[in-house]
Amino acid sequence: TVRACFYSAETHKLVAEEFLPAEGGFVDIPAGFYNIIVYSLGTEVTRTNGTETRAGAYAYTSETGATVRIARGLDDTKSVEDYNIIYEPDHIFTGTKENVEIPVHAMQDGIVVIEIEMTTLIDTYTLEVRYIEGAGRIQKADVYITGQAPLKYMWDRRFSNKPSAIYFESVVDPKKGNLFTAFNTFGKFPNARNDVYLNVLVTDVTGGRYQWVYDVTDQFDNPDNITHEIIIDDRIVIPEGGGGFTHDVSDWDSEVVYVPL
Repeated sequence: TVRACFYSAETHKLVAEEFLPAEGGFVDIPAGFYNIIVYSLGTEVTRTNGTETRAGAYAYTSETGATVRIARGLDDTKSVEDYNIIYEPDHIFTGTKENVEIPVHAMQDGIVVIEIEMTTLIDTYTLEVRYIEGAGRIQKADVYITGQAPLKYMWDRRFSNKPSAIYFESVVDPKKGNLFTAFNTFGKFPNARNDVYLNVLVTDVTGGRYQWVYDVTDQFDNPDNITHEIIIDDRIVIPEGGGGFTHDVSDWDSEVVYVPL
């Protein structure tokens, strides 16, 4: 099911809406000129807001309540930046049409056909950490990726003015000795100074925790990375007998992950 929003071509305010099947349907609206946004419904995580105006309509996900803190530089020149962690979005499909005329007397039995192609607002990447010694001792692998857009506007697909971080879990393959998963994002935040850091937190079967941080900015910015693959080739060792660091947080507290760089 999709929602079709009709905006005045002059004021850009919402004047009519209709809920339709994805293959289309009939809408009865007054004659005039309209800008149209159509977007899919039924997403599990991705939400929409601001649809009262054409430029204000956007898709987003909620914040988890946790924060990743990035520290850059040495002690005397260190700068710290916090990234709010958002839930990983699922796909939402949108389409737009500008300055569509609905005439007073339409041709073809009074019907005007409007064709709108819908494409996803979301980018999908794969993450692979290839060489893990002791992968069979991993109980859980949490991943945080900074420098991501927290939302995307539907009409012109622009971003908000502050980057966030995305959290997801990765799948462990003990036989191959790697971590591999696919994840979704609204996209890398478009700022030349925006760096993307991959933070991998591993919990082993004894409760020991280990952390690795990688700068993957170049992989996100690489125009030849058309398959959207993020690959870590560094060798990681999960020792026997536990260790690492402990990180106990109650369900009601904010989680702050300190990432020294």
